[in-house]
Amino acid sequence: MAKKAPKETGRGHEIITKAIFQALLDRDDVQNLDIRHNQKIQGKLSRHQIDVYWKFQSGGLDYETIVQVKKEKRPATKADIHAFEGVLNDIPGQPKAVFVTQAGYQRGALEHARKAGILLFQLSLSDITPAANITMTALSFMKAQIVPDKMEMRWTTYNVNVSNVGITVDGVWAKEAQFPPNLQLEPLPIETLHLVNDVGQAPEPLYERVRRFAQRKPSGGEMLIEFTEPTYITGFKILGGSNHSIEQIKVLEMKLIVEVVETVLSHPLSAPNFAAYVLKNVLKDDKRYVLVEEAKPDPRAIVSLPLPLTRKRES
Repeated sequence: MAKKAPKETGRGHEIITKAIFQALLDRDDVQNLDIRHNQKIQGKLSRHQIDVYWKFQSGGLDYETIVQVKKEKRPATKADIHAFEGVLNDIPGQPKAVFVTQAGYQRGALEHARKAGILLFQLSLSDITPAANITMTALSFMKAQIVPDKMEMRWTTYNVNVSNVGITVDGVWAKEAQFPPNLQLEPLPIETLHLVNDVGQAPEPLYERVRRFAQRKPSGGEMLIEFTEPTYITGFKILGGSNHSIEQIKVLEMKLIVEVVETVLSHPLSAPNFAAYVLKNVLKDDKRYVLVEEAKPDPRAIVSLPLPLTRKRES
């Protein structure tokens, strides 16, 4: 799990913000990028201190952006956005405007920012955890993968459920063993049923066959097992409360319904000497996972693509 950064000052939050947007702009491969911290800009009426400023060229045109970083525990208010809008309107050329806060935004701030065309971000320390513990059974299986562009480790678990178990009993054996034709058997978990051959040796466990079927067919469905060699099933009980177990039943085939429930859990990757943050584009409601180099006056940042950090789905 990625480390959390130590508590930083407001200036430190500005430097981290600069590093993150530097990484985003570098990814866009813009030309003649000039990005600065604590820049002084002369407006039409006043001189303004800008927390983060950048300028670049694209398609032969110049683009400028000013960023206000607010490192406070309270959410940004409409008054905060209105004051920043006043700075924006005083700067010639009308640059783009970005507001970054740690504690989020009040509703009035969101509404005013939309009208003024100000982009809103929330930058906070990461406390991302999986939505649930991973639960596995004897029938379950898992796949793990690293997703580099989203900087996450992803676990996909497939939990397998079995229902409607039916068996076709060997008629010759049933007659010789005087097996009652109408005997009802108690449904039991597939893990309690075992296969043996005619000399009492156990081939591949039944639950392993079911799991292999689910691996080949994650959508599930009807499974048919045909026994070409003499095979017996053990572990059934007589329906009706009797504790008597039938030692073994010779079977020709077995049918069952296999259901597979797929769950995807993800967690950000970690890196030595980097602290974990989450950058949220509030108005677009997307998130990026961010690693920022610690203890550096001009830190380096690694930013993921927009991502849902945790999700589940069933099939």
